[in-house]
Amino acid sequence: MSLRRAINAHCRACIYDPLDHGTCAQQIACCTAFSCELHPKRPVTAVKIPVDLLNLYGLSPDDLDMRARGLVEFGEISSVEGQIGPPLASDQALRLAGEN
Repeated sequence: MSLRRAINAHCRACIYDPLDHGTCAQQIACCTAFSCELHPKRPVTAVKIPVDLLNLYGLSPDDLDMRARGLVEFGEISSVEGQIGPPLASDQALRLAGEN
């Protein structure tokens, strides 16, 4: 498994809750575990973070680091951005990816 995949898998296992609001990418971007050595290396994509989602998490844009703060979008949560659904990849898929 590559270092990038290992970091991505760690962050996903640490913070992602498929029953909570937001996508996996949004939840990882909103991570505030600043004491984690992997925090600066966590995957932060271009997926927008609606300020309403931050409110659900009890966060403000100022609670986020600069990379995530740049993704904050003021407006309502759309049905896609506020999804609650199954994980993007199953544990089995992550294990298979690790074998390659």
